[in-house]
Amino acid sequence: MKLFGWVRNKYRFMGIRVLRRRYFGGGVMYYLLCVLPIIFIPNRIQQIQKRIDNWDNLDTRKLDEQIRRATRKIRVTPITDTTDALVILASQMYDMGGHTECIKNIVSAAGKYKTYLFLTRTAKSYRDAKHKMAEIEKYTTISGIQYNGGLWRHKLRDAFDEIISQRPRAVLSFIHMDDAFGAALLCLLQRAGVRILFYNHGSHFPTLGMSFANLILEGTPTTARITNQQRGFENTVVVGLPYLCTDACPVFSDDEIQQLRAKFGITPETPLTMSGASSYKFFDKTHNASPYFEMIKQLLMRNPDLRHIMIVPKLMPYEREIFDKIFADSNVADRIQFIAPNPNYKVLFKCADVFIDSFPISSALTQIDLISLRVPNVIKINRENPIWTFHEYMPENYPFAFDNADDMIVGIEKLIRDKNLRKSVADSNYAFFTDNYAGERWFNKLLGLING
Repeated sequence: MKLFGWVRNKYRFMGIRVLRRRYFGGGVMYYLLCVLPIIFIPNRIQQIQKRIDNWDNLDTRKLDEQIRRATRKIRVTPITDTTDALVILASQMYDMGGHTECIKNIVSAAGKYKTYLFLTRTAKSYRDAKHKMAEIEKYTTISGIQYNGGLWRHKLRDAFDEIISQRPRAVLSFIHMDDAFGAALLCLLQRAGVRILFYNHGSHFPTLGMSFANLILEGTPTTARITNQQRGFENTVVVGLPYLCTDACPVFSDDEIQQLRAKFGITPETPLTMSGASSYKFFDKTHNASPYFEMIKQLLMRNPDLRHIMIVPKLMPYEREIFDKIFADSNVADRIQFIAPNPNYKVLFKCADVFIDSFPISSALTQIDLISLRVPNVIKINRENPIWTFHEYMPENYPFAFDNADDMIVGIEKLIRDKNLRKSVADSNYAFFTDNYAGERWFNKLLGLING
């Protein structure tokens, strides 16, 4: 038996348990003789993470400054020599989700350039993203920690030391918007002189850690402008989204596509529209409404032979209530089929004659998925909240991006009734993809920023 020291959160002195510590969301409580609470030490990082959850604007510089003050006593040694290595810092991976796919695309396009993926929630990633983690491990080394609170300074220092041991030319951040621990890690890396590129993948949320970046990478001119004006940072550069290399893009045969359509009861002659995203993107919670499903209802009523597939997780109770209310006076909902998301979603996308983007909140990476797959897509531009719309990922003046639902319905109908038009749009979009988003081109763009 250990006579002195900590054992399972209990401190022994001469074999007697004199102290016990318990971790709470906001810190750690110490108990004398394991019973009497004597002192509570707040966890400043966890407290900041709680504040961001209720932050009411995009400017989070005050919270970043609190992170800077919380970490100022942690000593760091400036990095003196670097290698041609890129560390990608992220919070957590998922089997479905845009930022995970972006990271996979980056490491798969890196070729001989050395990359490392460091996670702040490693155990959760291996638990919740077995499929994607296995894919990513084909191209890069994965390491990290599992930070769940508790004594953060030691874990932060360990994480910093592990990243610095790679002597990276740069760190590319994909941390979650509320990851205060990840932001604190960026703060230490900045103090050490590491070049930090921060990919703004949560462009419509308050985001921790941008203050510590040399460059903030933006998907569109609109998100860059919002970062300049509302977040208070001028060091932005528009890079678009990283995607697969052209030779890695999947190709599906007509037989595969028709067999899958048949599984859903859809004949080759039946027109099929499709949408897919997190369910919240289809609802306006503020007004307890869904302009998206109102539009789908009208589309189905005008086109009795049309079928529609939704690739979404199970609707939340309030979402289901809105959906049921919209379709209460019509049986057209019988032609809507709900399918749970799965990692093989691209072959599902190929089954669609026309893909309809989510709104009021758009889906960024989905646009690139579709144009790489040669699936015609129709987009609703959100003029009221431009931060929620991603039509700028498409070619300038894209003819199937609309300001209102009525025009959108007409555009969808043109596409579902004209096979030649669908092919023309798909071919044009694919050419735009190869020129702007193919992985090999995007990674070369990234190298220029790393070495800049």
